[in-house]
Amino acid sequence: MGVVKQALDDRPRDYVLAVISDNGGDACGAHCAGSNYPLRGQKFFEFDGGVKVPALVYSPTLIPAARRGQTFDGLFHHVDWLATFMDAAGGHQSLLDPNYDSVSQWEFITGKRSGAARDTIVFAASAQTAAIRSGDYKFLYRVVNGSNLALDWNGTEDTHFDACEGGVQLSFLFDVKNDPNELVDLSGDERYNETLVQLHAIWKKVYETEFWTPSSPFGDTSSADSQAAVAFQKNGGYVTHWGCDAMSGNL
Repeated sequence: MGVVKQALDDRPRDYVLAVISDNGGDACGAHCAGSNYPLRGQKFFEFDGGVKVPALVYSPTLIPAARRGQTFDGLFHHVDWLATFMDAAGGHQSLLDPNYDSVSQWEFITGKRSGAARDTIVFAASAQTAAIRSGDYKFLYRVVNGSNLALDWNGTEDTHFDACEGGVQLSFLFDVKNDPNELVDLSGDERYNETLVQLHAIWKKVYETEFWTPSSPFGDTSSADSQAAVAFQKNGGYVTHWGCDAMSGNL
């Protein structure tokens, strides 16, 4: 990182350096196993251990000195980086396709405005399942309880690489402001019925207006999933663009 920063500093122009993660650690991974403690869950799952990650944003010229070293704790989705970087570069979100979900967080990062550009993130919304954060509440409907870990996958095809999921689909409502580790399920508490109604309405709207079924140019690849998992194991837990035959697992 120091080398990258020095190379940027050597170029006489404004820049923004962002260090981000795509997901939480894989607590049951055979390689590079991570811990998201004290957050519940892990990579591949919708608990905050899998979807809440830190980030660092640095600019020697575009972020005011008074703002450096400060924190931004608003809701920020990965897709927001597109509009945020555009804004930082002098563009405007209006230049983006209006169907894009990205919203600029730049003025909030730099301290020009307080709060955040969004108060809701829809992680998943299908006919069968939902994962939504809105305000202080996190709604999970029929998600796999990824915090029940079964560490029995050994990287071979005789065991299932989804073993860590626990296998049971459950529903939850958490007040993540007061319960950031998602330990107290409020879904059965009648005092939160109206909150559930509001979250169900968000789910219904997004599913009806934005749900789509992706298609693969290579046809049905479901039969290759277990082979890909084994190849990943044999490659030391990394995906690389050199020398790895994803179907055979040979380097």
